[in-house]
Amino acid sequence: MDQNLIYKNNSLFLDGLSFKEIYEEFGSPCYIYSEKTILNNLRRYQDSLKDRGLICFSVKANSNTNILKLISDQSAGFDVVSGGELAKVLYVGAQPNKIIFSGVGKSNEELVMAMQNEIKSINIESISELNRINLLSKNGKFKPNISLRINPEVSLDTHPYLETGSKENKFGISLDEVEECVKIIKNSSTLNLVGLAFHIGSGIESFEQLVPALDVTKEVYKDLSKFFDLKIIDIGGGLSHKKSLGEDLIELVISQVLKQAPNNAEIVVEPGKSIIAEAGFLLTRVQYIKKRNKNIVVVDAAMNDMMRVALYGAKHEIKNISNNEKTSNASIIVGPICESSDVFDEDSFIKVNEGDILAIFDVGAYGFSMSSNYNSRLKPSEVLVSDGQAKLIRNRESIEMLINNENIF
Repeated sequence: MDQNLIYKNNSLFLDGLSFKEIYEEFGSPCYIYSEKTILNNLRRYQDSLKDRGLICFSVKANSNTNILKLISDQSAGFDVVSGGELAKVLYVGAQPNKIIFSGVGKSNEELVMAMQNEIKSINIESISELNRINLLSKNGKFKPNISLRINPEVSLDTHPYLETGSKENKFGISLDEVEECVKIIKNSSTLNLVGLAFHIGSGIESFEQLVPALDVTKEVYKDLSKFFDLKIIDIGGGLSHKKSLGEDLIELVISQVLKQAPNNAEIVVEPGKSIIAEAGFLLTRVQYIKKRNKNIVVVDAAMNDMMRVALYGAKHEIKNISNNEKTSNASIIVGPICESSDVFDEDSFIKVNEGDILAIFDVGAYGFSMSSNYNSRLKPSEVLVSDGQAKLIRNRESIEMLINNENIF
């Protein structure tokens, strides 16, 4: 269990504040985040990189503006993948020269927005995108910084939905297209190639898994440095947040990257899950228990609130906030959505009764950010625990909010 968590007097506490108090004030379902954990994880990256690089938090992992501001205030940057994410980080005061824009399908409006704000780099992911930004930059008289996100054509042993670096993935420019990209950039009067980027996927557990992609990128960097003043190697994100791998995983990986990267290259890292995942918890109330050979525990949170289990088959620890006891009888913990995939745990051995409050762990990344209104369910509230106080950072959605954007003719 995280050092910021402790059972005391039959109650689970986070950073000195009991989940029971939070539930009594904000109800359920409710996302809770530990500011202390977020800052500790962020500093581990910053301390590891020292003055050789930049942390660009992956906004898709968690885009609450309060959390983005917290991260921005620590002099970190951001990796965005949409115009909405770009607008959010600019809104919280992020420095444009610390923003990287990735993504395979950037629209004209998004590209112009990025160029107007003179961000650090637009990561180009196809020849078509390169031609488009070349045209837009000439028409708008911009001189954008760009990096080529290359597809290193390496595989990662992870869930297929989380792999982004193999040849058949939609991400990045294939190695045999680099030469054509070089010709386009050389013939452009506006494009400024500043670096290379890659990302092999999520769930990286050792530096060795990064080596093939890094080696490929180093070779391309060396070749292109003959023609361009390259400054950046963006290694993406994807480091595992699992505590079983040890607290030093980030330090080990970053230190090895710094040793093997070209000395003149600024290393950009795009962590998301490894900063925010373990900082997040989802509170949910047990609604009903259906007696079976394996009891069915129905809670008030659902796959629309947190879909990682249904989408990826992800495993999340679940605890009863008022009872740390186990039982020998397995149960299945499910949500109320009309889908059989709406399951949080197929084999739970925690002791529960109707009305108990459960905490689902490690949901800070891709929890709320992937939530939806499926079954016309209201999105949950979000709370940040800071200095022993619970601060509401997103109101629970109301019925009025749910229907306000729909027009009846």
